[in-house]
Amino acid sequence: MSAVGADDRGDSRADTVGSVLAAIATSLDEALRIFHFADKRQWGPDEFEQSRAIEEALDEAKKDFQEIAPLVNGPDYYANDRRGKSS
Repeated sequence: MSAVGADDRGDSRADTVGSVLAAIATSLDEALRIFHFADKRQWGPDEFEQSRAIEEALDEAKKDFQEIAPLVNGPDYYANDRRGKSS
């Protein structure tokens, strides 16, 4: 995974709030996937708590992302981003 603000060539670019939130959500989702595929036979309470904390953080991030769209006129961007049917 590349650093936030850098593309594949190493150039910096202007990040939006949405792109930063998406990068954070992707990292949380990847961490949660790692926990789901882990061998839980040797897990203690700490590992289960970390997994629950990641799930809660991801749920909060989803709620925050949905709530931010109206604050930054997000629905207008979504509406203008739609394309007609392609042939």
